[in-house]
Amino acid sequence: YPNPVKNTAILNITGNTSNLAITITNLLGKTNWQQTGVNTQRLAIPVNTLANGVYLVTVNNGKERIVLKMVKE
Repeated sequence: YPNPVKNTAILNITGNTSNLAITITNLLGKTNWQQTGVNTQRLAIPVNTLANGVYLVTVNNGKERIVLKMVKE
C-alpha cells in the first residue's frame, strides 16, 4: 500500500517470511527492482525512480509465488 503509489510502496507479508525474493517488473517483463534474502514481514520499496505505469510485484519464498499489481503515478 498505497496503491497507486508515488514514492514508497509498503509491502506487508504474511506467512513464511524467510529468505524471500521480491521483484518488480513492468508489463513487458523487464525487471526494474529486485531484492533477495528478505526476512521481514514489512518492507518499504522505493519506487520514486520508476516511470508512471503498471508494475507486477512478485514475492517468492521458494515454495509459493504471489504476484500483485502495483500502479505507480
